[in-house]
Amino acid sequence: MNYQENIKRIKEKFEKIGIDIKKAFNPVLEENEILAFEKKHQITLPEDYRLFLMEIGNGINRKDEGGWQLHNAALNISQLDDTLFKNAKPHLPFPFTIDNPDRNSFLDPNPNGYINNGFNDIMYDGYLAVSDQGCCLYVALVVSGKAYGQIWHFGEHWVFECVGNGHPEEWNEGKRPCSFLEWFEGWFDSSVKYQKKWFKNNLIFRKLEIHELEKYHEIRLECLKNFPENFGTLYEEEIQHQNFKFDKIIPQNLPNDFLMGAFLNNDFLVGICGITQEKRTKTQHICEITQMYVRHTHKGLGIGKSLLKTTTELVFQNPQIEQIILAVMENNQTAKKLYENLGFEEYGKLKNYFKHNNEYQTQVFMVLQK
Repeated sequence: MNYQENIKRIKEKFEKIGIDIKKAFNPVLEENEILAFEKKHQITLPEDYRLFLMEIGNGINRKDEGGWQLHNAALNISQLDDTLFKNAKPHLPFPFTIDNPDRNSFLDPNPNGYINNGFNDIMYDGYLAVSDQGCCLYVALVVSGKAYGQIWHFGEHWVFECVGNGHPEEWNEGKRPCSFLEWFEGWFDSSVKYQKKWFKNNLIFRKLEIHELEKYHEIRLECLKNFPENFGTLYEEEIQHQNFKFDKIIPQNLPNDFLMGAFLNNDFLVGICGITQEKRTKTQHICEITQMYVRHTHKGLGIGKSLLKTTTELVFQNPQIEQIILAVMENNQTAKKLYENLGFEEYGKLKNYFKHNNEYQTQVFMVLQK
């Protein structure tokens, strides 16, 4: 099987929703690191998982997002629950196959709600835990035995194979077991689909109010610190001067000078989009967008598009406003494509507009006509 095609498709999906793989995952592993791990645990990793580790990354960068690093794959589970996982032996054969209909009869809960100690010795042989899905559901990659290379799921009282193409709605009997890459891609697709639906129902857009200045400061500093290449102001400058652009604008509550926010449950600020109106008489028909940002942890959910669309529509309700302009770094293609999709057109660029540490960046200027 050509797993390179799977890897390419996964990378494209991350890029499409604006997630930087290098930031979302731990650094990739070298061949010698993987060989050392295999030697230590007396196993050979499935080809697709090995490729994932070498080209995507060694687990998701945030532990609370469910990913485990390779060098902890056989150890973290022990830290979660010594009683349930202490006897894991990845080099011994995995005891189940997809055609074993009586596999759940092995699961005999004890009064404490855990699998009994007698079966505990064999239940967790032959696999590495690759993800904690929450609610006592663990994703396991089989590395030894007849089910080698397959993805299985464990709970407190049950075990079942992941079949179909990895999508949860297709985990049904009668379909072939899926590999790691099939599971990961299916999990990713389903996660994006679910999160988009949840955010749509829990997200509101409104202007920031005077009592929310601290929320504005926090998200503004976050974007400058984590994505300095996308903004003209340095994080150190903002910290030193504490001169946040919208501190004086927010309290005035003007119709064409405001900071629009994307809020979860009307409280947690996940995105901002600033608007200011030109003050000279001959240019008062123009507003400018600045400080557009959506938290990295919430990218890929359509928040940026909805935030920008809501903001521009509100601005154009004023009959005086005819144009909305903005500037974007030329190398920030994700943002540029977003603006283009909403109707912004490039009207110019200034080469080497920014210079920092002897590196130059070109600024692109765009306009949206009413």
